[in-house]
Amino acid sequence: MNRDIKFGEANLYVETESYVWHMERDKLQKENILFTDGNALKTTNGQTTSTIIGSARESGYMNAKGEQARFNYITGFTQLDTRRVVVVDNGNNCVRLIDRISRTAEPLAGRCGTYGNQDGIGNQALFAGPWSVAKNKQVPGSLIVTDRYNNVLRAIQLSNNEVTTYWKENALFRPRALMWNGEELWITGYTNITKLTPPNGSGVELVAGSQVEGDSEGTMEKIKDSLLKTVISLNSQDDLPPPDNPVYLFADLPKFKDILEIAPVDKGVYVVADRGNSKLKLLDTNKNSVSTLCGREGDTKCPILSPTAVLSLGDNVYVGDYGAIQKISGKNNGFSPFFNKQVAIKSYNGSVVLLGPLNKGRGITRSRLPSSSHLRVRS
Repeated sequence: MNRDIKFGEANLYVETESYVWHMERDKLQKENILFTDGNALKTTNGQTTSTIIGSARESGYMNAKGEQARFNYITGFTQLDTRRVVVVDNGNNCVRLIDRISRTAEPLAGRCGTYGNQDGIGNQALFAGPWSVAKNKQVPGSLIVTDRYNNVLRAIQLSNNEVTTYWKENALFRPRALMWNGEELWITGYTNITKLTPPNGSGVELVAGSQVEGDSEGTMEKIKDSLLKTVISLNSQDDLPPPDNPVYLFADLPKFKDILEIAPVDKGVYVVADRGNSKLKLLDTNKNSVSTLCGREGDTKCPILSPTAVLSLGDNVYVGDYGAIQKISGKNNGFSPFFNKQVAIKSYNGSVVLLGPLNKGRGITRSRLPSSSHLRVRS
């Protein structure tokens, strides 16, 4: 697919009381959007909004009915069916089960109110800032949770509430949202989007972004090399890759700052909530490019304050913001991407090669640096 994906203006869909951390099409009320509003779970059709459980502005911990129940930021959820919703209670470091009919909550996994890193059954398990939850497509009856400050993905078996470590490696740093893209599991981090192909994948691979925060657009296509897919995240600025281990450190690729969610809008095209830059960006894997959709300076047609969630339904994109859900209509109304330069640094067998910007008609510029050069990367 080569055509540009285009959108029109952003318009208010519904006002909220707090941050909208996650949205899904409502399985029970099929014309509605199910969403989190601060410490509450709500449903809306754009005209009428109903609270299922919790209070948007009142935080805490209490297993009670309806608005009397208390949570400490519901940052993610997944609908098991029309009645049961599993929510991530981020500030209480646990996962809870909501019954929409009775409007009640009960603990599912993790010891609510306790911070830690431990597998186990039910409240024997400990999380540290869990953020999102998704069904495990490859293991029926199992969920995957991003355990953000432990830098791991955890699995929850619904039959007995057993929590196990699902995936852990250096490249998985501060994971937030999860999205299944076919058989690939995509994961947003602070500055990049990665993917893995469980259960027999070779590890975490880069989709977009870098290990350095920033705000830039451009193309990600530099050289045709299968090793380019391999990313090893250096979590310490003083850590250097061993000379016999090929590593790619991305210096001037398209950059993000605090990515929260990603959603597909077309084949190979995705919207990205780049919260730290107050922008909604478009990732086009067909063109290996990143561009800004909303939030450009001076853009009055598509202003975004703090994009925290994205949902694509039909030709519309819904954006969770502070105090509102915005609706961006249509795919053919006035957006076209533009690109900047890109640079990659290749470290191999103790030597370093700088692959400079793609210059029209000149290809890739290269320069070799001394093998003793000390490269530092922010994680």
